[in-house]
Amino acid sequence: MAKQAMGFDAELLKLFTGFPGVISSSAELTIFREQVVPKLHIRDRFDVEKDPRFKQVIPYVVVLDPKGLVWCYRRSNKGGEERLHDQWSVGIGGHMEGQDASIGAAAFRELEEEFNFSGDSRPSTIKRVGLLYSDATPVDQVHFGAIYVTDCEGILSPRDAEIAEVKLVDIAELGELQLESWSTLVYETLLKTGKIR
Repeated sequence: MAKQAMGFDAELLKLFTGFPGVISSSAELTIFREQVVPKLHIRDRFDVEKDPRFKQVIPYVVVLDPKGLVWCYRRSNKGGEERLHDQWSVGIGGHMEGQDASIGAAAFRELEEEFNFSGDSRPSTIKRVGLLYSDATPVDQVHFGAIYVTDCEGILSPRDAEIAEVKLVDIAELGELQLESWSTLVYETLLKTGKIR
């Protein structure tokens, strides 16, 4: 069976005033929840990977420790998306699939698929804090991020071969890493400014 992706038609972007970039106002989050989420539909992922007329929704979860440090990871060369190899990310996520009951359910599924959590530290709650859209790169043009934040008191380790390395860093250190474009936007608009919570 072909891989699927859930998303929406690009014309719905006109409902928002803050793109390209990250938006986090309650009004814009409400527009997304009430006017975009009901129109999500599934397409064959192969057909839409290079088609900017369809925006594939990606839950993008930022994991913080109790002291406010950020978990980040470097993508390996084994991932399917060559355009992101060796770049660092602060967001754990992936495509929504047909079996996902919601974007939040997809976020939890991705956390489980990509990382091991020490002890009982697996996150039990997430909070949507923003939306992300950029047209800066070909990858960006076909994806739309729903940004979530969660807390984790334990240690993360990679479960997926697509992840080369994981580390816990101070927010200021993120500016020194080769971040993928979405992580750069999240860092500059939500993490560096303290608006992530």
